[in-house]
Amino acid sequence: IIAEAETADVRYTLCNCLPACNTVEYDAEILKTNFNIKHYLMSKKDKKLDSFWKNYSFSRLEMYFKSPRFVSMRRSELFGLTDFIANCGGLLGLFLGFSFLSLVEIIYFLTL
Repeated sequence: IIAEAETADVRYTLCNCLPACNTVEYDAEILKTNFNIKHYLMSKKDKKLDSFWKNYSFSRLEMYFKSPRFVSMRRSELFGLTDFIANCGGLLGLFLGFSFLSLVEIIYFLTL
């Protein structure tokens, strides 16, 4: 699992995937050490536990936030539909002397 987590960044950069619209990134650190079960059981001072768990292997997982802050990113469109229509109308008015109001008037007079 540790080797997989360490190489995860490499795999995700090679997938040619589009970035997500909403992301929250956390900085991760992996620390590992031996877990001394005998010392833990001796601190509980229960002889039954010591004999029962003697032949088992144990792991302990603790997760902490490295810092209380995180970086949140949100992707949004640069131009929406309203911006596109406004830009097209502005360009048509500038270069052709034509506006959407003129188009509405032409359609109105053609329907009479």
